[in-house]
Amino acid sequence: MEFRVLGPLTVLCDERELALGGPRQRAVLAALLLRPNESITAERLVPLVWDHPVPAAESNLRTYLTRLRKALACPPEPVARLVRDENGYRLTVHDGECDREVFAGLAERGDRAFREGDHATAADQYQRALALFRGEPFGGVAAESALSAAAVALTERHRTVLERRMEAGLALGGHRELLGELRRLAARSPERETLTRLLMLALHRDGRRDEALAAYTAHRARLDTELGVEPGAELSTLHERVRDGDPSLDLPRHAATGPVSSFRQLPPDIADFTGREAELARIARAAGEGGDGPVIVFLTGMGGVGKTRLAVRAAWSLAAEYPDGQLFTDLRGHDPELPPADPGAVLEGFLDLLGVHRTEIPRGLDARSRLFRERLTGKRVVLVLDNAADAAAVRPLLPGAAGCLVLITSRREAAVDGAVAVPVGMFTEREALSLLGRILGEQRVGDEADAAGELVGHCGRLPLAVAVAAHRLRTRRTWRMADLVERLGGRGLGELAVGDRSVERVLALSYEALGHRERRVLRLVGAQPVQDATAASTAALCGLDVATADGILRSLAAEHLLGVIAPGRYRPHDLVRAHMTALSAVEDTAGDRSAAVERLLDWYSRAAYEIAGRMVVYPVRLVRPIPSTPVPVPETASVADGVAWFDVEYANLYALIRHAAAAGRPEHAVQLPFLLRVHYTNRDHTDDWIAAMEIAVDAARALGDLAAEGHARVILGMINHNLSRLRASREQVTMALDLHRRGGDIEGEAGATMSLGHLDRAEGRYRQALQNYERARALYVAIGDRAWELSLSGAMGETLHQMGRLDQAIDVLTATAAVQTDLGFGSVASTLTNLGAALRGAGRVAEAVETLERALAGFRARSLTRGEAEALVQLAKCRRDQGDTEAAGELAREALRIARGLGDRAKEVDAVKVLEDLTTDAGEAS
Repeated sequence: MEFRVLGPLTVLCDERELALGGPRQRAVLAALLLRPNESITAERLVPLVWDHPVPAAESNLRTYLTRLRKALACPPEPVARLVRDENGYRLTVHDGECDREVFAGLAERGDRAFREGDHATAADQYQRALALFRGEPFGGVAAESALSAAAVALTERHRTVLERRMEAGLALGGHRELLGELRRLAARSPERETLTRLLMLALHRDGRRDEALAAYTAHRARLDTELGVEPGAELSTLHERVRDGDPSLDLPRHAATGPVSSFRQLPPDIADFTGREAELARIARAAGEGGDGPVIVFLTGMGGVGKTRLAVRAAWSLAAEYPDGQLFTDLRGHDPELPPADPGAVLEGFLDLLGVHRTEIPRGLDARSRLFRERLTGKRVVLVLDNAADAAAVRPLLPGAAGCLVLITSRREAAVDGAVAVPVGMFTEREALSLLGRILGEQRVGDEADAAGELVGHCGRLPLAVAVAAHRLRTRRTWRMADLVERLGGRGLGELAVGDRSVERVLALSYEALGHRERRVLRLVGAQPVQDATAASTAALCGLDVATADGILRSLAAEHLLGVIAPGRYRPHDLVRAHMTALSAVEDTAGDRSAAVERLLDWYSRAAYEIAGRMVVYPVRLVRPIPSTPVPVPETASVADGVAWFDVEYANLYALIRHAAAAGRPEHAVQLPFLLRVHYTNRDHTDDWIAAMEIAVDAARALGDLAAEGHARVILGMINHNLSRLRASREQVTMALDLHRRGGDIEGEAGATMSLGHLDRAEGRYRQALQNYERARALYVAIGDRAWELSLSGAMGETLHQMGRLDQAIDVLTATAAVQTDLGFGSVASTLTNLGAALRGAGRVAEAVETLERALAGFRARSLTRGEAEALVQLAKCRRDQGDTEAAGELAREALRIARGLGDRAKEVDAVKVLEDLTTDAGEAS
């Protein structure tokens, strides 16, 4: 027998889950499990089960105990587990049967190994302990004071073990593999300073000193704002040591290296999960049988039938068999507004969790898929691929070797080689009534048995509908089930997109029970053209203040009308979204709907503009005025914070670009793509970037805005240049130059002329390049743009170097860098890179190395990965000149990883050339 309390309270007999009754009866069992193998009197049990006086408490207790004794009868066992003796009631639990005790033992062994310096054993024991957790302890139990305190204590111990596991992993050299999880944990629990300390240490050991310092600055600012206190002494000391480059913080030479992290992405287990015994048994059987490849289970059924809940429950129940981690992603295969998730982007996130540095993630889907399979080889991992549109959506995400379990959910049947098909149908009446009992209490369901049967019938035994109806009754204590049945039967509602009228009735009734403001927010959030909602974005959408929007979102989540996908981020279920879209078309005027989306577009435009402005070297390009908005935009304390914001919001921003184009909103369709340039420059979304800029071109034409069209074509030219499509690049830039001249746009003409100079230089026409640079610089001087004037001086110096006029190049670049430094221009990093290359060409290699290291630090401080790749290539060449082939190879390989991750063909070729030269050197030496 197994007693599981580290999640929903569950008892298994011979791998079969026992029916334990309602929340109060479960509380009695939980109280007994707090003192296993100990006789407890009724007088001592009552205050553990009720925290307030209850009439006939002992009588009720005896009833619950009698039911539990029957429920815990396990046929293979000859002796009853729950007995009454002269001292009270005793629950027999053998060693290893209760996950709480197993967890405590594993954690203690981990602590002992950690104290003794055996970090490998500690990491293993801690991970085994963490794998036992399936959600909030004692889930599904009536929350009384004693049980709540026990649950809180277990949760705190879980957090401590998680932190210790991270610390052991860092000691083993797993800083790179742990970074992704540490970032998420530190963001989710900012009050736990240990996580910030470990994140800083991992960043420092990964060579990201500036990011480590930025993490401290952000944490300190948060403490000051929220609590008015300073960071603790340990964290402050670490900050000083990182700042001063303390070598003792580096990984000890004897430390092991390689992946030590596991990852736990599963949503919490569901406390009121009910039924599906046959489906769970089939999944467990498939996992147990295994085979030569991964075990793949394909769960199919209509929307709202509970496929995701079943997959999550199965993943949690089998988590101990797959100790290397759990991955989860929503593929958005059935989202009515948003396109399906890009498999390449999903793989990028998975590879990050698997410890692949972002610069090492290849660009192409096939390459990412191969690397993903390689990284999973030899691991035992559960993957949940939720809401797949079809088989093609999941094939790139499948592991290749045996040892992994993949659970796929979809509304459509699909052929995936080797997959076990598990159809998920409606609940049986027994299962539907059981779910009602889990939520409302079995006694209430038993007292209104006839009405309960009618209710689940009206809900079509669809789990989502039954759950929503039950939650409505739980919040309306004066309603009888018959009242809800009458209301459901007497109201004719329109069809939902999925055609299930029963679901409509339940959702509509739940919706109508909301207040006016809540209904309006739910309609607009459901109908909005983006994926998620935050308090700030909802405030903008609905014309509210942030605090009010936050309260309404929390209320809607509590009513199970919105899902919480991350702290502070909400998303409606597909059926709710479809229903709200239909309702909004009826209840909101076209003007109201248009104004709401306009406010959302304005807020995202303002947020992207301000956040990008804190990140970039040059001013953000504005082709239209940025509207003001009364809703504050997020504060970002560092470039890394800005990068993180764009990463999280990218799907929403891109959806808004597409919406603006489709809905005939050219003002936003032309501006938003420019605001995303800072994101596109450092992320592999090249196809999206091209599509966005083509939208900008079309929108500019619709507005008759020659300048905006010209600027968009210059960027399209730059993208094609990065892809080594020089002819296509020149076509775009030439059209841009003509547009700017026709419109009298001197700034635009200067930018297009500069781009022509870049193309001339790439094609070896250096004199023509200098002429174009000189023309462009003169135009920038005329309009007083000092930043671009100096940038062009740098480009001219680089061209002089390529022409072999080294002394002139060094003089020009040295003077330019000095002025840029004096003026505080971040673009000095590019000039220093070109100066370092020129110094190397002149044989002044030591000076070149010093200059290039300054450039590299400048690029990294602003997360400018394209510039970083160029500086690394030049440094690699210098190290080769100095005979340090090992360092040269490392630098070139790092540059190659970045270039491939960005899809920058030109920089990739440069890095490969250095590596080929090193190979030739080695051959000649031998």
